Amino acid sequence: KSGSLQPWQSGIRELAQDTNVFCKLSGLVTEADWENWKSSDFEPYLDVALESFGKDRLMIGSDWPVCTVAGSYSQVMGIVVEYLG
Repeated sequence: KSGSLQPWQSGIRELAQDTNVFCKLSGLVTEADWENWKSSDFEPYLDVALESFGKDRLMIGSDWPVCTVAGSYSQVMGIVVEYLG
């Protein structure tokens, strides 16, 4: 919600140095402005995760049913699926 990548970005990059650690992409819309988010809002965060972990160490999670406060299941899953497409 703050829009700041730091210190999250540093923490993600540090975690990614351990090749036994994987990253779950989940809870995106519930951390954004629930009523005014758009897919492009998440690109900087997805970029960091992908650059840090690579596709082979990323997982997707819907955060269902919690995500429904800010978007439908298909909207939430679509953010990551379209990004990684």
